[in-house]
Amino acid sequence: MPKFYYLTCNTTQNCNVLITLNGFPLHQGILYKDINTPFIVNVYLISNQNTLSFELLPIEPIQNDLNLPSKVNIDVKLRSYEAGEIVTPEDGQVILLTEVAPGNLTLPSSEVDVKLDFPLHSNIDYHFNQSDFNYAQLLVGQPQIVSTTELERYGHYLLELFRQQNIAQLMHELAPKIHHLSTSHGIATATINSELRSLILEMMQLGLDETLEYPLIVRARPWCNQRLFELYVEPDKELLSTKENEEGLMKMPVFVAAVNGGVKIVR
Repeated sequence: MPKFYYLTCNTTQNCNVLITLNGFPLHQGILYKDINTPFIVNVYLISNQNTLSFELLPIEPIQNDLNLPSKVNIDVKLRSYEAGEIVTPEDGQVILLTEVAPGNLTLPSSEVDVKLDFPLHSNIDYHFNQSDFNYAQLLVGQPQIVSTTELERYGHYLLELFRQQNIAQLMHELAPKIHHLSTSHGIATATINSELRSLILEMMQLGLDETLEYPLIVRARPWCNQRLFELYVEPDKELLSTKENEEGLMKMPVFVAAVNGGVKIVR
């Protein structure tokens, strides 16, 4: 039976942070106070030593009304759960985190208080080990040679599939992501395919976000040492983002990589 790795973050102050695992962005933006924010991180793990990083980002003018501080503390826990277990903060197997502090001896800890101070100490890294999942081939290594033009063209191609409601071809582009979700969650590919297909069809019925500025400009943001690329629409919208309905808008971040000589959605 598969395990599920949960990272939880809690802060007593709103803060603007970037949290990455092995170079992949788990969270970029506001982390809201007193909300226990969980992340299932199976598909971002590599065998043996993993790197979990926190960066306190500059406060932008538009965020002033949130009273964002320049110093924050984030309570962080990483636990694994067997399939079928109830996920609670008190249960699960504790995964020890070790602060990466050159020249200092640090001890592994089950509960970490991440202290960030912008700009003097705005970055901090932690290491931990696990052997249940290994997506190193995707996340770690030399940069992928993919041109900016090819990435932006692929983003426009995905948008056109979405507009045309070409669900069959869009699901084909999602095949690597679906495969990794299946291997990391222990769920049949057909089940994930069906659930994701239903979600995307619902998004297609709503249509693209009306607040996007036309003509749409697609950009690519590199992650994981330029092995993965996040496709987004300027100024900074998820590539697939819908009109808003009574329940809000729906959005799907799109991360791509070179796969078998082409570009495909991998996360």
